[in-house]
Amino acid sequence: MKKIFLGTALFIISNFTIAQSNLTIESLISLKRISKPASSFDGSKIVFDVNEVSIEENKGAKDLYLMPTNGLSAVRLTDTKFSEFGARFNKDASQIYFLSTENNGAQVWKMSVDGKSKLQLTNWENGVGDFKFSAQENLFVVLSDVKTTKDIHDIYPDLPKTDARIIDDLNYRHWDAWDDYTSTHLYICKVENGNISNEKIDVNKGEAFDVEQFDISPDGKYIVYTSKKLNGKEAAQSTNTDVYLFEITTGNTLNISNENSGYDRNVIFSPDGKYICYESMQTPGYEADRARLMLFDLATKTKKDLTVSIEESAENLTWSKDSKSIFFTSPTQATEQIYRVEIASQKITPITKGDFDYTAIEVADGNTLVVTKMSIGMPSTMFAINLRQKLKLRFLM
Repeated sequence: MKKIFLGTALFIISNFTIAQSNLTIESLISLKRISKPASSFDGSKIVFDVNEVSIEENKGAKDLYLMPTNGLSAVRLTDTKFSEFGARFNKDASQIYFLSTENNGAQVWKMSVDGKSKLQLTNWENGVGDFKFSAQENLFVVLSDVKTTKDIHDIYPDLPKTDARIIDDLNYRHWDAWDDYTSTHLYICKVENGNISNEKIDVNKGEAFDVEQFDISPDGKYIVYTSKKLNGKEAAQSTNTDVYLFEITTGNTLNISNENSGYDRNVIFSPDGKYICYESMQTPGYEADRARLMLFDLATKTKKDLTVSIEESAENLTWSKDSKSIFFTSPTQATEQIYRVEIASQKITPITKGDFDYTAIEVADGNTLVVTKMSIGMPSTMFAINLRQKLKLRFLM
């Protein structure tokens, strides 16, 4: 474990040096890439991963860092040839859960907050795409791939060595990835005494569709997720990803965005469990449509657009701790700035300004946002914003 002291002067000198020389592919690759931070429940510390690329090995690796939100120092928690990423704290911030590629693809691990006592928690055949524990830490919810369609070896078992493909419909290839005959499903496991049960519930059993994002309600009763439940040519041509609310005890599923034929995504429960917010695009088939900030009321099963008063998109949605407002980024005069919308009044207030793009928001506590921002002359860098002290910005990393 290594402790790294970071200062604004070092940051300025580093970027000044880069600015005084020509930007080469080597210097571009040498820039470290910082992920969105995750804060502890009390907001006193954050954990994040940093991606460093090796030209010699032609690959990158991510390591985890721990930092108090006062930004005094960052502690490197991992230093391996593998990648550790997607970290989050347990309830009392004594443990950190994270994904690691050390054994059998990406699997869930945990370690103490000082980076010691690493322990692998899962060893799923097809790895783990994402995971969350319920607030009570009695449920473990995970995204993992499962085979849902037949490949040529299933159809012709007498041809075990062939690498041929039978293509009779879309979407057999997306960008640079071939269809691998699997779908990403949502699974639920019980947790007892810190141990994850081997028994799992497949929320999407029998479906050949991918789940994109999900969240767990604070009371552990619901899971909300997004999925485009279409097949073949229809799926290839459509952006109609919908938002589904799954009730864990009954197994019932409700499509809460059924009326919209565009792209619905990035679902988040409010901390008090009363609402779900998500981004919604209205135009079918158009992935670059304006993203509206939608609010779904779980009690009344009604929803409304909180950003009807602006023309720009709302992205990177993040709830305030008191569930009374939502922070988001939105295009502003060729930059991406942070705004806040109040739930009750729908009043939208700008939080930041300047020639920067804000790329991630994490609410550390009631007064502090931990954000990343970048510009033409500065790579993605971490700052803290004090919301009470006249929006004071403080360099973190």
